[in-house]
Amino acid sequence: MKILIGPLLPDNQKRINDLVTLQEIAGNSTNDYDLKFFNLKYQIGAKTYFIHDFQEILANLPLNWKPDLLIFWRPEYEYLPLNIEKVNFPIVAVVGDWYLGLDHVLLSRHLFDHIFTDFQGLEILQNNGYDQCSYFPMWGYDPTLHKFSEKEKKIDISFVGKLNHETHHERSKWLYRLTQLSEKYRVAIISGVFREDYVEILNQSKITFNYAIKHELNMRSYEALACKSLLFNESENLESRALLEDKKDCIYYDEDNFEELISYYLENEIERNEIINSGYQAVYPETYENHFRFLLEKCKEIRYSPKETLTLNLYFRERVRTVSLNFFTKEDIRDYLNSVLLLFSQNKEDDSCFFNNRAVALAELNNFIEPVSEKMINFRQIQENLLKAQENAPEQIVVIYNLGLTNLLNGKFIEAEHYFCHLLVMADKKTSLDLNFLFYKNNSDQFNREFNQVILNYHSPEKFFFAYRNLILWKTREYLGYLQEIKGNFKQALWEYDQAVILKPQIGTTRYRLAKLQFRLNYLTDSLANFQKIFADEPFFIPNWFSLLDSLQILGKEKDKINYIKKFINVINSLDSLNNQDTSLLISLRKRIYSYY
Repeated sequence: MKILIGPLLPDNQKRINDLVTLQEIAGNSTNDYDLKFFNLKYQIGAKTYFIHDFQEILANLPLNWKPDLLIFWRPEYEYLPLNIEKVNFPIVAVVGDWYLGLDHVLLSRHLFDHIFTDFQGLEILQNNGYDQCSYFPMWGYDPTLHKFSEKEKKIDISFVGKLNHETHHERSKWLYRLTQLSEKYRVAIISGVFREDYVEILNQSKITFNYAIKHELNMRSYEALACKSLLFNESENLESRALLEDKKDCIYYDEDNFEELISYYLENEIERNEIINSGYQAVYPETYENHFRFLLEKCKEIRYSPKETLTLNLYFRERVRTVSLNFFTKEDIRDYLNSVLLLFSQNKEDDSCFFNNRAVALAELNNFIEPVSEKMINFRQIQENLLKAQENAPEQIVVIYNLGLTNLLNGKFIEAEHYFCHLLVMADKKTSLDLNFLFYKNNSDQFNREFNQVILNYHSPEKFFFAYRNLILWKTREYLGYLQEIKGNFKQALWEYDQAVILKPQIGTTRYRLAKLQFRLNYLTDSLANFQKIFADEPFFIPNWFSLLDSLQILGKEKDKINYIKKFINVINSLDSLNNQDTSLLISLRKRIYSYY
């Protein structure tokens, strides 16, 4: 069976392990499968070029080699090549991080003859009326890398991963609870460690903490057990429970038993080792290679069906959307956006959606233009496109929002306030929201996270409308608060910030704007309550630490201040336990915190 697979981006560090494994499998393929790979970008010297038409990919295949099937790898990260729907063989998608590109997966789902994804991804697709989907264990481990070695278990409990509280909101709360055990146990929370160094930490850890953002069997689950470290997974992880039994292969924790379970298994070595050995056996066959062969076997069952022609608007939308998801270099992004804008410059679809999305592409490009004069020329083009979009669709509040934000970012505060206030008037019109219209997200991980939470309601028009509307109103109220604050209208600014907090009470940065202004206006009790709430929700939001200590100090709450200082020091000690972090930053943080004594 001849299978074409891609796009594969070997420089994408987020997926490098599985991509390398795929290439190794391809080199050892049996007579059953003849695999070829493609990429959507290539380099000649220092210049990066992008492939936009699928016919170009097919033309580069060996003579007389025609695919029986295409596996489109991770479409949540990639744009769709033009004319891909014209192929006469099945197209299969493998979706891993659907929570980052769920809008794209839903809008393009009918392009694919079948979609493989995790448990929760299946539920979402089926809720939206797409049944040509099945489970695929996306992750696994590489036995040549992730393997047990007789290392001294000098770390009691470790976590290796990102501390981005905007993306990993819930995980941050658990990691904070973990840091507060550092007075009793050796806790290591580490970022920026990969491959052999990462494996060494797993082998040195008695317990590996894990919290999967999608409640899936993620890489860390397999890798920890392959290195014989006791795995702690969140109790909601249904995919993990399908393979790993509680207290037999791993440990499932919840709000009520987290610290108790950690203490118990650190103090009971024999029982801990029994579970580790059982978990090791459970994941032993779960390698990337075996999972990939499972996928290939399932692909034999997929049958081709003719596809509807995709609109140029959808093709264009997907190219603009992927800018915030792909891990391009600065130069790549600029070249990529210019190539996209040139490709669609002759588009005849003279409608509001196209104009809006072209403006978003130009706004993304503006981040990579240096001369101020060129930025202003580009800004005028952004405005021209958005005004054309508004002319054709005056009720489309995404367009109005983009007009407000792009004016704000370019210092046009009066115009920005006008558009944001107009948006508030239009917000209740149910004809005013269309998923095809892109937001300008302004490099906000937080906005991306909240946007994808909205898309989870796509199957229910009523819920989707209100969730989408509230997302827009949250940011609109926050921006109006900022505009009122810089005008000196502090009471109005407080009201706007408060409205934003009501819409999204879990967002620490929004509440922080409110609390800082309350502090500035000497509403010290209110500001303290908000600083404390922010710390409870987003404990790794560092600027809030010092605002909280300042409030406690001014209010004379010495006992509370000392208590928080100890909590902060426990966090820093956990981050610094192996000296793998930016030690100069941690030293500076520690020094600043001690100055409050």
